[in-house]
Amino acid sequence: MTVTLTPDQAVVTPTLRSVARRSRFWFAAAIVVVLAIVGYTILTPPAVDGAPLSADGTGETGAKALVSVLREHGVSVSATTSLTATNNAVASHDSTTILVYDPSGYLDADQRARLTTLAAHLVVLSPTKSALSDFAPQLEPAGAASGTMTAHCRLGAALQANTIADGGHAYRLTGSDRALHSCFPTGARGFALVQLPSTDGDLTVVGTDKALTNEFIADRGNAALAINLLGSTPNLIWYLPSIEDVGAGGHTQSLANAAPHWIEPLLILALLVVIAAGVWRGRRFGPLVVERLPVIVRASETMEGRARLYQASSARLRALDALRMGTIQRVAALCGLSRRAGLDEIIGAAATATGRTPGVVRELLVAIEPRTDNELVRLSDDLLVFERDVRAATLPS
Repeated sequence: MTVTLTPDQAVVTPTLRSVARRSRFWFAAAIVVVLAIVGYTILTPPAVDGAPLSADGTGETGAKALVSVLREHGVSVSATTSLTATNNAVASHDSTTILVYDPSGYLDADQRARLTTLAAHLVVLSPTKSALSDFAPQLEPAGAASGTMTAHCRLGAALQANTIADGGHAYRLTGSDRALHSCFPTGARGFALVQLPSTDGDLTVVGTDKALTNEFIADRGNAALAINLLGSTPNLIWYLPSIEDVGAGGHTQSLANAAPHWIEPLLILALLVVIAAGVWRGRRFGPLVVERLPVIVRASETMEGRARLYQASSARLRALDALRMGTIQRVAALCGLSRRAGLDEIIGAAATATGRTPGVVRELLVAIEPRTDNELVRLSDDLLVFERDVRAATLPS
């Protein structure tokens, strides 16, 4: 039997529309936050810091200030990120200086050896230990260079700067080899700048990489050292090796060779642990069970399953509505009403049959909302009592 309810009398569990209406403030707040983030992203200028010591970097770690000054002094500066591009940018060996800064160690030994032959002056900035042994095997790291350092050498660029600041790395000579210039001494017989002669030109190892950045270029004689050292030739190639150089020298290391020695036994141990855990916790397959289809599910099982879902989600009103709708349909049938009978008509007929007032019947079938599980059980019992009274009043004894 279908019962027709008027809009103001309907027994309705909270719908998606009503939930959305109550939550419209949070929806509006979320939209405002999203719009604010999008607006900030659009209106905020993009960061142009780039890689450390990038020739175009305008942040604290960039070097655009130094590059701009060099260009103002008539030096042609070309920024490259691969050895191939650097080679192509060399117009003349004798008129070119190359600055290379490779803190990530992208270059291999062959690439470093090739780099030393491209220009008359190669400036290696804060090389790693392996790079230092390739570029200048007669040098070794000598710790950190900190504080303010004075030139104490005859190199023109160092004399022009006189003092530099903001530290970096120091290097010292090994064996009997002599450096062309050893400048800015630090403790432990180290120097922040060492220039070495070579068959293809001069090689200068500089440990004060911070001195060239936008943040520290104006400190002490940092700018004078950088401009005179890098501007000694008409052309300067500002080379920052990148991932493009990896493997380009033909000595790509395999993953097995690059992995630490303990990785293989660790993987074997992990595999054994997984197998042991599978044997320990895994379930063995038993005999196959033959079951006829389709499987018949008892109505009581469905009812109990749905009741458990209602209980787990505390949907007391939804559970009570289901009970109320069943009671209303059965009461309407007991009162002999048609399937199109309205709720008011059903309430009036049931009230007349049981001797209750229409208001009491309406509260039971529509108005009361359970706040606890105990109230839900009590209302369910009241519906059963109400339906039993209607049945006793309408059916002959």
